[in-house]
Amino acid sequence: MRFSSVVRTERLTLRRPTAADLDDVHRIHADPRVWRHSPASVHRDRATSERTLDRWLAHWEVHGFGYWLAEHEGAVVGCGGVEVLRDDVLNVYYRFLPEAWGKGLASELVAAAVSLTPPGRLLLARVRPGNDPSVRVAGRNGFERRPDLDHDGFEVYARGTS
Repeated sequence: MRFSSVVRTERLTLRRPTAADLDDVHRIHADPRVWRHSPASVHRDRATSERTLDRWLAHWEVHGFGYWLAEHEGAVVGCGGVEVLRDDVLNVYYRFLPEAWGKGLASELVAAAVSLTPPGRLLLARVRPGNDPSVRVAGRNGFERRPDLDHDGFEVYARGTS
């Protein structure tokens, strides 16, 4: 499976991150509003964001796909995409700055990721309890609640089979 390094949707440019994107990765992940359903996950320093970005870059090198940065109207407003959890099980991830909330941009990013994922893969969206906006994004993209897959404090929504 390989994603294009740049994917264009109706309103987003989704692009493979580079080491030069550390400021944007940190800006997104250091905003406590972004983590309101998981406050312990806020990046409190650039080193944490740098480790996250390094992991994303390595994932792209190994797997040929991964998380994108999402640009809307010329600015990076979020990130997301797909990463390997194990074998044919993939995690769908999406995180946007508050100024991008409520516009359907996360749903647009997830739809692009789903459309590029070949059949036969189980796609998971792991959501913290009470994060209704993320549940709506998952539901709009065909993910169904799977309580049997819940773990580590996440409610799991799934699409596809493995």
